Amino acid sequence: FFSSRRRHTRYWRDWSSDVCSSDLINQLNKSKTAILLLAYRRSSHLLKIIDSCAQAGYIEIFVVVDRPKKNDYLAIKDSKKVREAFEQISSSQTIKFNFRFNSYNAGCAVSMIKGCDWVFSRSFENIIVLEDDCVPTKAFFSFIENKLEFIRSQTDIWLICGTQLVPSNLTQGKSIISKYPLSWGWATTSQKWSKIKEAFSPNRNLWLQDLVSTKAEKAFWSAGKRRALLGFTDVWDTAVVSLMMDRNKYAILPPLHLVSNLGNDEFATNVTRDSIWTQNANEPNSLPNTGTLFNPSVDEWIKHNIYKIGFRHVLSTKITLILDFIFRKKRMRFKNSLPTRLSIYENNQTDSALY
Repeated sequence: FFSSRRRHTRYWRDWSSDVCSSDLINQLNKSKTAILLLAYRRSSHLLKIIDSCAQAGYIEIFVVVDRPKKNDYLAIKDSKKVREAFEQISSSQTIKFNFRFNSYNAGCAVSMIKGCDWVFSRSFENIIVLEDDCVPTKAFFSFIENKLEFIRSQTDIWLICGTQLVPSNLTQGKSIISKYPLSWGWATTSQKWSKIKEAFSPNRNLWLQDLVSTKAEKAFWSAGKRRALLGFTDVWDTAVVSLMMDRNKYAILPPLHLVSNLGNDEFATNVTRDSIWTQNANEPNSLPNTGTLFNPSVDEWIKHNIYKIGFRHVLSTKITLILDFIFRKKRMRFKNSLPTRLSIYENNQTDSALY
């Protein structure tokens, strides 16, 4: 069924009625769902992001603001603007805000992972994760609400994503089951999160796993996981994708692009100004109830056009591995691994008041 030789479109287990439009269920989901907003230096989009959450009917937002690096005076100035923006926004909103201002520069990966843990420790069943460069549309929230109940009973689906960059002739106006979670604006359940977190566990075999990967895609994601977990990069999604592929787990992508990624500004760390990730979102009045598809051609398009995975990665990842091993002290972004940094954060962080 999942063979790459089969290029025709199939219904995902004949789930043609997975979208429920009941207002009662949507409202119930909102009471069980919290928003996690990750912020660092961008203040200009915060009001628009929070307004969209409020208009969608969500009642509680958890905010994690990372601390700027020492002696980075521009970042310190920008961080002050972020705090001032939250002071102004929170005083004019009916949403309940929970703030956590990191006591040191923890980085994006740690802030996201421990932010999710924080939300689920407050007994919420679902989480929607946004970053300070992700502006969601109204349709994004309705899409998430409709899919949360759907994935709860589906053990093979871990994430719901709001990003869709694949051409419409391949998506055919339908939600897509994909092995690639496009993680600019996403959601999951507490049960799924407990599985996803296993991607960040200590692993003594990372170097060996990277070395013996001989297929292009396996090599690409194995290298990404190794570099993320050992502290060479400040990302979390490569480790998650690697785990999902190993366990044959999937994400749901929307029929349309529902989150504007504005992260190609001067604060960007992983996105360039002309990146494919920075498309403006579509703003339909509503999403059609057209079912959910598994179409291998979509994953092939993502593989070749977004991640640009090819045979060269079998060799290039080994070169990177050798350079990382020889010059690791110079090439590592952090002195500790991601699992160690998560443990350090746990022991040094408390919730913060805004004022």
